[in-house]
Amino acid sequence: MPALITRREAAQLSGTSETIVKKAVDLGVIPTRRRGAQSCIESADVPVLTMLGHLTELRLPTARKRELRRWLRDRHGAAELALTPAIVIRRLDDVERARERAERYVRLRDQWIVSDPEIKGGEPVIRGSRVSVYTLAGRLADGDSDQALDEDYPHIPADAREVATLFALANPRRGRPRGAVRVA
Repeated sequence: MPALITRREAAQLSGTSETIVKKAVDLGVIPTRRRGAQSCIESADVPVLTMLGHLTELRLPTARKRELRRWLRDRHGAAELALTPAIVIRRLDDVERARERAERYVRLRDQWIVSDPEIKGGEPVIRGSRVSVYTLAGRLADGDSDQALDEDYPHIPADAREVATLFALANPRRGRPRGAVRVA
């Protein structure tokens, strides 16, 4: 079964905007699949989104975007795709890096991040711990060094921290933010 990611994860991994992802889905260029209540896409479409981000100014017809998707999903296909006699698209290094990023992210996410209703009410945590992905991402965002996190969480490897950061960015907490109690 293909690895599924959320639209926000796809935007983060492809380096494009959520608008580009939404448009590709709405036009039927990239199909979606249901995972629970979420509409997800296959991680193999991340390089397609990266390329679509490069080509936004061309305003390609939907049929050409679908052709582009078929071409990019074939890893061993031709190095170039001629959309018209005057427009030839090449496989770019950053498109291939996006493919590698997506594959690595999915592998690490599945290895390290779990949501169990019995652990912290189902909040995503690092497997084998009660450390929230949001806690790790917040500490890194606040400037904590890898050395400080190694000291505080010696059982959590750097790969788990890396995937926790991207997961937290792409899957923000739902609901009202916690804050100070207001007195009227």
